[in-house]
Amino acid sequence: MIWAWGRVTVWPLILPNCTQFVLAFYAALKAGGVVVAINPTFPRQNG
Repeated sequence: MIWAWGRVTVWPLILPNCTQFVLAFYAALKAGGVVVAINPTFPRQNG
């Protein structure tokens, strides 16, 4: 498989705190991407 992306690729990681997040985070960085971490278990702020 050939990956083709532009100069800066932003990868959203929608994962809770788990081992898979750590692996995906470092894989994205190694591939040259920029990671945006989104934790679906984080409590919502009221206000």
